[in-house]
Amino acid sequence: TPVVGVVAIYALMHWNQPAETLAGWLVDTLAVLMMFFGTLALASQYVLPVRTIRERQKALDRLFSYVSGMHGPIAFVRDGQLVGSVEELKRRGAGAILVDGSSAVALERGRQFSRAAGPGIVFTEFNERLAAAFDLRKQSRSQDTQALTKDGIEIKTSVSVTFALDPGDQVSPRESLEEHDMLGQARITPAFPFNPDSAFKAYYGFAVTEKDMLKWMDLPIVVASEYFRDQVSRLTLDDLFMPRDPQSSPVAALQTRLTDQVQKAPLLKERGIKAYSVSIGLLELPEEVTRQRTRTWAARWQKEAFTTLATADV
Repeated sequence: TPVVGVVAIYALMHWNQPAETLAGWLVDTLAVLMMFFGTLALASQYVLPVRTIRERQKALDRLFSYVSGMHGPIAFVRDGQLVGSVEELKRRGAGAILVDGSSAVALERGRQFSRAAGPGIVFTEFNERLAAAFDLRKQSRSQDTQALTKDGIEIKTSVSVTFALDPGDQVSPRESLEEHDMLGQARITPAFPFNPDSAFKAYYGFAVTEKDMLKWMDLPIVVASEYFRDQVSRLTLDDLFMPRDPQSSPVAALQTRLTDQVQKAPLLKERGIKAYSVSIGLLELPEEVTRQRTRTWAARWQKEAFTTLATADV
């Protein structure tokens, strides 16, 4: 309606007045400004994946701020990694962060935690900055670990753990009843559930060691390695390699106990981390121990062979 009104006034003023006047220039200027801001308003609805009225209003506000040079940080988070220049992130105005479906972010205002946001478009307010980015997908870490058995034999192996931010009671939007809209079309929804409380715990609940601070991604493998050493210290070498029951698998039982122990670890729960599985690799013994066990194994079977041959002769 305003555009049509300006066009009508402009046509009436120039109907019998081919020469330009001050009023004509004012109308021309007004028309140009309305066209400029009207184009920005229209473009703002398509440059970002906005869906609600509130998001559309914020997108319009951010685009006007961008044109005026007063905008805040504009960045993209992909696969838990920040895509953006350092200078861009130093801006103090209101900005926007586009977070892909497998990521989340934590925001700070000043030195205090502001909020955590999941996949989608995140509009930052004045003086609000990006503090951390998270990968919501399951992650795996491995580490070579040494442990001593109950009888003092050193064992080497590789311990691996699969973990992620604890989704809590949240479920993936793809698993909800609103996966399709009223027309039956599939919605574009995040593939991973997000719990803001877990993001807060993971970022601010870092662990401090003798050397440095451990980030939340490095903590699960440290916990799993410590529990592995504790489990091995309760067993002798024969418990692992010569079980009393030939049908049992001591290593598999060790792995099951280790997984259960890591999943219930209070240290991980307090930091918003959920462990899904723990696995151990091939157990390696010292060379001298291996030779000794090989000789013992060979002697036992040689005795069995002699006994069988003697019985056959009789």
